[in-house]
Amino acid sequence: LAVAWDGQGPYDMVGPGPCVGPDNFQDVRLTLSRLSPKADVKSAVLEGPDGLRWEFGTNPRGSANAELIRDPKDPRKAELYIAPGRDLTGLPLKLIVTYANGLADSAALRGGRCAAWMPMPRRPLPGLTPNAIAGRWLGQDGGPGAAPGDVHVALTGLPTGRVPAAAVLSDAIRGLWVYRADDRVRLEPGPYERPLGFRLGADRSRADLHFAPYRDETGTTLTLRLIFHGGETAVAQFAGGACDPSRRVAAPSPSEVVARPGDDLNDLANGFGTVKLAPGTYRLARPLVLNHPVTLTAEGPGATLLFEQGPGDPPWTAAIKVHAGRTTLDGFAVRFAGPVRWDPGVAHGPAVIGTTDNRDSGHNELKLGLAFTRLDLATPPAANPADWEEAPRLIRLADAEGGRIEGNTLRGGPVELFEGPWTVADNDYRGTVPGTFAPAAIGGHYTFDLVVRNNRARPVGPSGKTWRFLVLTQRGTNDRVENNTVEAIGPRDDDTIPWANAPEVILTESYHLRFEGRLSAISSDGRVVRIPRRIGQPTVMGDVVAILSGPHAGTWRKIAQVIDPTTFLLDAPLPRGSETISIGTGFVNETFEGNTVDSRGGGKADNLVLPGNHYGTKIRNNRLIGGREAFRLVAYATESPGPFGWSHVPFFGGLIEGNMIEDSEAGGILGVDHGPNTKSNHGRTYMVLTLRNNTFRWTEAFVSRHLQGSETAIPPGLIIGYR
Repeated sequence: LAVAWDGQGPYDMVGPGPCVGPDNFQDVRLTLSRLSPKADVKSAVLEGPDGLRWEFGTNPRGSANAELIRDPKDPRKAELYIAPGRDLTGLPLKLIVTYANGLADSAALRGGRCAAWMPMPRRPLPGLTPNAIAGRWLGQDGGPGAAPGDVHVALTGLPTGRVPAAAVLSDAIRGLWVYRADDRVRLEPGPYERPLGFRLGADRSRADLHFAPYRDETGTTLTLRLIFHGGETAVAQFAGGACDPSRRVAAPSPSEVVARPGDDLNDLANGFGTVKLAPGTYRLARPLVLNHPVTLTAEGPGATLLFEQGPGDPPWTAAIKVHAGRTTLDGFAVRFAGPVRWDPGVAHGPAVIGTTDNRDSGHNELKLGLAFTRLDLATPPAANPADWEEAPRLIRLADAEGGRIEGNTLRGGPVELFEGPWTVADNDYRGTVPGTFAPAAIGGHYTFDLVVRNNRARPVGPSGKTWRFLVLTQRGTNDRVENNTVEAIGPRDDDTIPWANAPEVILTESYHLRFEGRLSAISSDGRVVRIPRRIGQPTVMGDVVAILSGPHAGTWRKIAQVIDPTTFLLDAPLPRGSETISIGTGFVNETFEGNTVDSRGGGKADNLVLPGNHYGTKIRNNRLIGGREAFRLVAYATESPGPFGWSHVPFFGGLIEGNMIEDSEAGGILGVDHGPNTKSNHGRTYMVLTLRNNTFRWTEAFVSRHLQGSETAIPPGLIIGYR
C-alpha cells in the first residue's frame, strides 16, 4: 500500500463528524495506490497525533467520516477524502486499510498544508421575480389549441413586455409538462417530460396552457415556472382540478358482433368495437392479439377461452396481448389445454394477459382506461411439477397508464402493474397451480393513485406457493391498501418448497438516496435550494427532501421542479435552520387501513414490513394475526449511494393507530436499523412517527403452546428501538 498527500481543493465529500455527506468546506484528498485489486475495502482508518482519526467504513467508534472512492478503471488506486479540521502540515499520519477478506495493509505519510475551514466556492441561486400570476383550471373544455382530452388552464397576471422563452408545469408526483419557444432554449427538467402548449393572448398579461393529463389532479397543487428571455424566472402555483385521462384515447367503435365457439376471435376482436361471447369453449391455437380498443365480454356465464400451443410454435409472451387503451375484457374464463413454452426474455415476464412488450414492434398507442373485470384466470399447468417453476403473470401491465382490475377470480402469478392510476378491487386470489410459485399476488412499481381494496387472497385446494400478497417498489404516492383479507400467504410451517428469503406478506422496497449532507445554498424565501454535488442517481421531480436536523427535523418537502442537476424548486418553503437534509425517492402519503393478515401456521412470516423512505404513511385499523413479526417499520440501511449501510432511508410522519396485533411471535418493531454493516452517525433524525390506540393480545391457546418449550414468558408485543 502507498499513500500520497494530494492537497486541499475545491471538492467536498465529507464533514467533520461521523455523519455522511458534504459540509460546504473544502476537503483534503489523499491518493492511494498498490491496493489489492480483487478485495473490497471494508475500512480505511487515517490516524494522527493528539487523537486525530478519520474512518471510512462502518466507523463503529464514531470518528470523523472519510470517504474512499476506488478508481473504476484501476482498482489498485483510490482517493480518500477527509475534513481536516486543522492545519496538518508536517504531522505524522498512518493509513490502515482493512479488506473484506480480513487482511490489512498500512502506509505512512506526512500531512501537508491545509486550512481548518476553507469554504467551497459559491455561485448565486437563480432569483425568482415577484409576480401576480394566477391560474384557473378550466378542465377538458376542448378549446382552440387543445388535443383530444387536453386540460386547459387560463393564466392571468403575466408581466407584460416580456415573452416567456420556456414554461415548465409540474405536480410533484409524475406530471411534468414543458414548453420551449425554440430549440435554443436550454432546460434540464429531468425525466417524465411531456409537451406543454403555451399561447399568449392578445392581452399580453394573459395566456392559455394546454396539456395532456395522466391522472385526476383534484386536490393537487400545480407549480408553473416561466423562464423569460434574459434569464428571469417567475413561479406561480394554482389548484388542479378534475379530469379524465382516458378521454385522450378513442373509444371502441360502435360496431358490435356476437361470437360463438368456432369463430375466429382474432378476426372479430380486430374488426368490431364490441364482441359478445356466447356461452361455450373458444379454442385458440395462437395468442389473441387486440390491436384496437375493444370490449370483449361474455353474454352470460360459461364462456371460456381455451389456449393450446402447438409443439412447433414459437414461445409466447402472453396469451392475450393488449395494444390499445380503453380495452375491456369482461366476464369470461381463460384456461390452457396443457403447459406452455413461454418466452423467458420478455420484459417483466410472460403473462396470461399482457400489454405491449419488448418483443413487439410499433404499437406505441396510449394504454389508458383499461378494464379487466369478472374474469376467471388460471395459468397453465406446470411442465415439471416436481421442479417448482415460476408461474407466469396473470396480468402484466408494463406500459399501460391506468385502469381497473375488479371482481376477478385469479389463480397463478402476480397482477403486475406500473405507475397509475390503478384500482385492484374485489378480486378473489386463490393461489397458484400445483408445482408453481409466485413472488406475490400483486406487484406494483413506481405507483401513484393505486387502490388495492376488498381483495381476498388465500390458497384454495391443491396449490403451489405464493410468497407475498403485495409488493410495492421504488416509489409511490397516494396509494391506498384497504380492507383486504389475506390468509395463509407467505412462508408456512409445512412448506415443501425451498426457502426463498421472502418472509414479508406485505412489503415496500425503496432503499436509495440521491443525496445526504448540508445544502450549499437556500434562497431567502426557502423555495430554491442547491446541493454541493450529486452523490447518488440524478434527482428528479417528485423526490423527497427530508430534514434531518434542527427544529424541523422529521418533516419534509417535495421537489416541484429540477432547475439544474444540483438546484431545485420546492413545493413549499424550507424552514430556516434546515440545512442538513437527504434527498430520495420513496413512498408519500400511503395508507394501509382495515386489512386482515392472518399468518397463523407460518412461524417465519412477517405480516407488514415497511423499511423506510416513507413520508406520511398511515397504518390504521388493521388486524395482524400470527406469524413472526406483526409489523416492522424501520429506517433501513441504504443500498446506494456508496456501500450498503452508508446511511439510512428516513421514516417520517408515520401514524400507527387502532391496529389489533394478535398471537405474534415477535410483536411489532419500530426503529432505526443499526447493524454490523451500517455506518455510525450522530445528531441526525431518521424516524418520527406517532403510535396510539393499538391493541396487543395473545389467545390462551397461543400462550399455552408458547410456554410448553423453554420459554418462560410471552413474547413482546412491541419493540421500540432496533436490536
